[in-house]
Amino acid sequence: MTDERRLLLLRHAKALAAAPGAPDDWDHARPLADRGLMDAAAMGRLLRERGWRPEQALVSTAARARQTYAQLGLQPPDGSTAAAFHDHLYLAEPDSLLDALREAPADADSVLLVGHNPGLHELAYRLSGEADALQRGFPTCMLAIFAVEGCWSTLDARHARLLDVVAP
Repeated sequence: MTDERRLLLLRHAKALAAAPGAPDDWDHARPLADRGLMDAAAMGRLLRERGWRPEQALVSTAARARQTYAQLGLQPPDGSTAAAFHDHLYLAEPDSLLDALREAPADADSVLLVGHNPGLHELAYRLSGEADALQRGFPTCMLAIFAVEGCWSTLDARHARLLDVVAP
């Protein structure tokens, strides 16, 4: 374990559009569109090529977030990437996302969070304070990679350094 950790914030890939008059719970069940499936698979290839395989994944229980994580193909046969699916990450505010990250296993050197906007974009900005790199927003399947000093339990605003922003 090192003092510098890696945080990967990934917005879910492109989902099917919301249907007018759909039941309230339909948003949570919205699956990925064909483009979303392709983008998530491409992002997974990029993550593997660059060696950015997280030790812990925190994933919203929304279908589009779960499918995005599955399409990444990060789960090796030895199970070295642990995935935790949480209802409270669905459309979560930045403070809730930050709380979830603070509860990441202390021995995890890298954590992937798969979630939703606007909370994910606001968290990315809050962590880094880098408006220029994040000014175009946080489109679907965008990944922001941060270096984090110290423990997950003490993660707070401006305690991370933005290393890269990648979109499919």
